[in-house]
Amino acid sequence: MDVTAAIFGDGHDHIRASLFYKKEAAGSWKETPMNPTFNDEWLASFYVQEKEIIFLLSKRGLIILIPGTMDLKESECQDRC
Repeated sequence: MDVTAAIFGDGHDHIRASLFYKKEAAGSWKETPMNPTFNDEWLASFYVQEKEIIFLLSKRGLIILIPGTMDLKESECQDRC
């Protein structure tokens, strides 16, 4: 699965980004570095098996991804994370 984000700094700031994700049954979060692609867009990829529910952390909170439906649901981090 590819995840993109618009990430930018101020002036000559050196920035880096990481994607934090975990599968529903996993106990800990995994970190994948994001790489700049073009014009403030960054990209990270990870493998998802069919029917796995994935949790992504963003600045706005927890995002729940349900493959197959491609539904993105924002949620607060509750019992599932």
